[in-house]
Amino acid sequence: MEFLRKLRIPVPKRRPGQPAPQETYTFHPSDATGNGTTYVLNSVVKNRKGAARYTVATMARETTIADKKGTVFARIEWNHARYPRIKYRDSKAMKCKKWFKYGVSRLTRIVRANGNSYRWARVDREDVFTFTREEKDKSVPPVCIAGEDDNGRLVAYFFGETKSTGAVLVQDALIVALVLLHGKKGWLKLGQFGPNPEIYMKKSLAVTLALVGVGKAIKQVVP
Repeated sequence: MEFLRKLRIPVPKRRPGQPAPQETYTFHPSDATGNGTTYVLNSVVKNRKGAARYTVATMARETTIADKKGTVFARIEWNHARYPRIKYRDSKAMKCKKWFKYGVSRLTRIVRANGNSYRWARVDREDVFTFTREEKDKSVPPVCIAGEDDNGRLVAYFFGETKSTGAVLVQDALIVALVLLHGKKGWLKLGQFGPNPEIYMKKSLAVTLALVGVGKAIKQVVP
């Protein structure tokens, strides 16, 4: 657990011992925008050797995530009335809340990758988070632990086998999930409205009021 002491948040006392991570990915800002970890919407994700593994870029109302070869494998569209949409690999575009849906409670989320489900959860009410494969055995260790380091940069530690095609597919999905969670005023703190929550909350309110108006009009017409 010594590696976790590099995180700004104290290591939770009840966390079971973990082996050293096989991969460490740090989100580095590619420009000067963003507060806290909101910079991840424009960032380069590098490994311990400083090699770029992912590039996250946001222009207008779309965020793209590309792999180390520059191939875009995920697009997040924020310009929807209520919930942003995601186009992940060859799948059809869907609401992000469906791609990264709630778990048994709103304190957990589930993402599918390489045929398995991975549960995201906050650790002991601290700003340290885990992704753990869903198994009947609840003692299964997490495949990823994420948190902020002393410089306020988001760091993701990956455990177990990390080089196979399946492991890379899991890493890809979890990186996208972290972008959704830590993106500017994203899901982590203020709901699911993307980079400009005020705009989308107003749109959502407008849609709700419009529906209420339609309902009242129908009542007036139908005896």
